Amino acid sequence: MLCAILTALSPNETEAAGNMALLYPDSIVSKPEGFAAAAGINGGSGGKSIVVVNLNDSGPGSLRDALNSPGPRIVTFSFGLTGTIKSPGGLFYGDVTLDGAGAKITITGGSIFIAKSATKGPISNCIIKNLTFGNTKADKSAITIVNPAHTVWIDHCTFYDNSSGFLGQPIAVWSDPVGEGITGISVSWCHFKTPNRKALLIGAADQILKKTTRVSFHHNWFDGVDSRSPRIGAGTLAHGWNNYLSNWTEYGVGASAYADLLLENNIFESASNIYGVVTNYNGPYASSVNESGSYIIGAPKLQTVGTFPKDQLTYKANLEVADDALKSRIMVGAGAP
Repeated sequence: MLCAILTALSPNETEAAGNMALLYPDSIVSKPEGFAAAAGINGGSGGKSIVVVNLNDSGPGSLRDALNSPGPRIVTFSFGLTGTIKSPGGLFYGDVTLDGAGAKITITGGSIFIAKSATKGPISNCIIKNLTFGNTKADKSAITIVNPAHTVWIDHCTFYDNSSGFLGQPIAVWSDPVGEGITGISVSWCHFKTPNRKALLIGAADQILKKTTRVSFHHNWFDGVDSRSPRIGAGTLAHGWNNYLSNWTEYGVGASAYADLLLENNIFESASNIYGVVTNYNGPYASSVNESGSYIIGAPKLQTVGTFPKDQLTYKANLEVADDALKSRIMVGAGAP
């Protein structure tokens, strides 16, 4: 296992990270980057601590009970707790960190749904990390983020055997026709592994001109996924760097419908010459798809179009050179510990 990576978030969180490393030496402690960091995400930092002690669907000590508790909270699991938990469904309250470090938990059955509470308004400021998601229901994503939810960081999670179909993939970030887009989303160090037909859908049906749905993705391993690694659609602005895509069968990254996509220092590996990047998948061309610093292994092709509006990025990415060393680091470090 990869040893803990300690990166300071704040003085209190630095101490907490050190304590976690001592308790759970195989855990991954990293800091947010990209749009989530720029939005000031801190999850349940400073809130109450809740420990999940069983695998029950509901009731005291369950994951559902912990996530639906009001107020800022850090939700962890009893050390060594191992097994499968049915998806708890919607989050009723934001300001939460859900961390599977020190346990071996797989969540199945449906979505963790991050959307809007009838009483609390938009759900925001959510961190989900160090967990495995598998075996979702038909046309259900493992994690679904729907407007007006915002400010979400998904880190060091493993996704396998998640549902296919238009609505079914490991992660869906989607703004419906009456929404205002979804901001502050980062997906990092996740392992999307076969069997998965798709990985990550990002779109905003009414945001062709506004482009208020903004997503960062970095250091993920899209491992044998057919397509949507990710799929960027309808007015989204997205930035991906230092990801590793291997052995896709339809396309790697797809963009269309006036989206803007910036790809920097990624690794594309395929023995065939099918496209690693396409600019008009199933719709009109993207406004821009720019690529630089890629490490190409094998024969994949990359399409580009237009000029990405770099002035719209609200952060500076910490780019690493795309090479065999980075590939090895991602293969070892991506996914749940």
